[in-house]
Amino acid sequence: TYLGGSGTEATETHELALDSQGNAVVASGTTSADFPVTPGAYQTVYGGSGGVGTGKNTNYAGDAFVAKIAADGSHIIASTYVGGLHGEQSEGVALDAADNVYFTGATYSLNFPVTAHRFQGTSGGNADAILVKLSADLSTLLYATYIGGSADDLGRDLAVDPFGNVIMGGMTYSTNWPTLNPMQGASNGTISGLLAKFTPAP
Repeated sequence: TYLGGSGTEATETHELALDSQGNAVVASGTTSADFPVTPGAYQTVYGGSGGVGTGKNTNYAGDAFVAKIAADGSHIIASTYVGGLHGEQSEGVALDAADNVYFTGATYSLNFPVTAHRFQGTSGGNADAILVKLSADLSTLLYATYIGGSADDLGRDLAVDPFGNVIMGGMTYSTNWPTLNPMQGASNGTISGLLAKFTPAP
């Protein structure tokens, strides 16, 4: 099936997961203000597209979206935008044992919707990596945070372990990416890989 609106959408292999019922969960990005979101979803209105320096001509030109599609592909069970005024996209998606949906990615938005118990409440600069947790029915934002330094930081993939810890990987141009007990405490070049582990979101 197609999945999209009148703008641009694309998905990659790390942007697809299956829930416990075999339903497909797709998390990626869209520039469509008419993307097929569902009533009762967390965010039903398109947040906005990035201009120069805010996602335009990158993978992060519009809003992130999450869509849950029935196992037989016949209909959308739930679908939501997640985004602010500028550009963002999901780059990796995973589910926990309760089918809550987690994704990482990046945002240029200064008003990306973060939760009260976030790790980082404001953007560090340019594109920041993001970590988001949504309820299984995509109606509630359970956790969201920026993660980043002063340059571009991009979450690219994500997994949830059996204990509910979240492991995200990606890449960073920042020399001040927030580290804790690092195997490598400083960048050795223009771009460094990143690996972060978070305890279960409250």
